[in-house]
Amino acid sequence: MDLLKKEEQVGSGIIFVPRTKRTMEILKWWVMCSLTDECINPPGARLACNFKKDQFNVYADCFRFDQSVLNLLLLNKYQNFNKYFIRSMVQYFY
Repeated sequence: MDLLKKEEQVGSGIIFVPRTKRTMEILKWWVMCSLTDECINPPGARLACNFKKDQFNVYADCFRFDQSVLNLLLLNKYQNFNKYFIRSMVQYFY
């Protein structure tokens, strides 16, 4: 959990996923989770967030189902997955 807290979270709204063995493995588990209610929608989970003053370091009591699963899968597989990102492309989407 400490490693997950230190990493930026990956948004799942716009992603490019090339068809490779690695991405197919991640997508397989992502889809399997989405088909299991306890995984994609754990008991007590809610989508609405309750942000306080420090929204980056304090739990907001919410759960982004798709993003949480993707981040856990990527962190489990690659540990520091941010090194695989193309950060300069972010400016084109805003």
